[in-house]
Amino acid sequence: MKKRLFLLLLLFPIVSSAQPANTELSSGLIFEGEPYLAVNPTKPQNIVAAWMSVKLNSNLVTIETRSSMDGGATWSDTLGLPHMNPAWQSADVSMAWRSDGVLFISYIDYLSNSNTEGGVFVVSSTDGGKSFSMPVKAIDAAEDTDVSLDRPWIVVDNSSSSTNGYLYIPTKPAPWHPIPNHTYFTRSTDGGLHWSREEVLDSTPYLSTEVPAPMGAPTVASDGTLSIAYPFVFSAQNAGFALAQSHDGGQSFSRSFIIQPIEDQKEKDSIKGGFHLIADPTNPKHLVFAWPDAREGDYDVFAVTSFDGGSSWSTPVRVNDDLPHNGVVQDMVWPTFGTDGALAIVWRDRRNGSSTGYASASDTYFATSSDGGTHWSNNVRLSDSTAAYDSVLFKPGNDFLTAAILRDTLFGAWADIRTGRLKIYYAKAALLLPDQVVQTGNAGPNATLTIVPNPAEGNASVSFQLTSPAMCSLALYDDRGVLIRQILSEALSPGLHSVHCPIAGLANGDYFIELQTPGGVSRAKLTIDR
Repeated sequence: MKKRLFLLLLLFPIVSSAQPANTELSSGLIFEGEPYLAVNPTKPQNIVAAWMSVKLNSNLVTIETRSSMDGGATWSDTLGLPHMNPAWQSADVSMAWRSDGVLFISYIDYLSNSNTEGGVFVVSSTDGGKSFSMPVKAIDAAEDTDVSLDRPWIVVDNSSSSTNGYLYIPTKPAPWHPIPNHTYFTRSTDGGLHWSREEVLDSTPYLSTEVPAPMGAPTVASDGTLSIAYPFVFSAQNAGFALAQSHDGGQSFSRSFIIQPIEDQKEKDSIKGGFHLIADPTNPKHLVFAWPDAREGDYDVFAVTSFDGGSSWSTPVRVNDDLPHNGVVQDMVWPTFGTDGALAIVWRDRRNGSSTGYASASDTYFATSSDGGTHWSNNVRLSDSTAAYDSVLFKPGNDFLTAAILRDTLFGAWADIRTGRLKIYYAKAALLLPDQVVQTGNAGPNATLTIVPNPAEGNASVSFQLTSPAMCSLALYDDRGVLIRQILSEALSPGLHSVHCPIAGLANGDYFIELQTPGGVSRAKLTIDR
């Protein structure tokens, strides 16, 4: 019996038991940070990564890119994006694929600490990142008194609406610009050839004027709705993140409240507090917003979810599964949806460090959600080396990591200092396929499930072996993740165990059997086909 694949991916999007191998993408000798990674929706093996790199001969920052045509097995030589002036430097790269396979990259190129020299530029690629067009200026520093060049996240409208193909970029003032500030926004309706004059995005009562560096985080839903999250301060009791939405291609916006974060005063000036908003490609009303939050005593990864297009939001949910109130700091939060609705969040995590707070060794972790962001899986380590802390991590240029999901795979890129210099690393992790047996935690091969017969017509038998005494829970779920029956819940001795699984009265289709032990979880698919 065939079921819709995305339902199975959403049900148990857990990675395989092997530690993902890490690939070093960068080759600079000084400083490389803030990578952005994007996967071509028309050619799943085509991946492009870009990041900031400090050049040894000039000490200027350049945007470098590499592309892969074989799913990350091999990568092209490094390609640098051009400076508009040899004295300028670049930063803040982001990418967006159009549904026809055209890649757009935005970045800033500017004279340091200048209010008039520089801008936000956009290049495109029609060959999967092997080459790029000449840059087009989306924002000109000389035309803007607030120097709104910082953090230009680019997104593209891939909907079937009348705004298909529109490009959007929210920006914020440069770091040296004093308050009052605003969050800004610009758009292109002709594939990036021309851009509108940037406009103020924030508005009463959700004003960004008292917020240092009020970034906008954009996403476009499958019906063409543009949503941008940004910070605001109205009063001490009314501050947080607001949602600006447009249903007419950025011509007009409505604004509403998302959440008020809780800060840790000891660490709020240290952490990289980036936040992100994403829209489910399979449901235009489904939004997820993620950010670092200290409401449980130290900075954790939190997410809220809306299933009504942002009109209301869920209670905040803690995503990282280390013990609360332990002083471990999580930051650099990046949520991502796959084209089929699979959902994950990637972040920087210090649970393996030897000290608490920001200044501790770190890894990159991720978690997945089977119900659209209401609950999250056990956390999975994506990095294969714990990187020691260095004071360079306190400086700018180390604010974000990135991730993407395509079909059955999570792709991630981040910067860490495991070699003594900040370098860019890449890894991918396979998500659960419908016919795989999957293990998490330390369940290991001794807890692998065997189902006989499978497919089953009558009753089935589930077998597994334990090497030590363990409290075991065995349960049967349908393909939506709904519990059908508890098969077993008791302490078992070491050895091989075979348990009867009654399936009388169940309809034909795909089901899952899950074994939970203190060491982890094992799952296997059961098909009933009479």
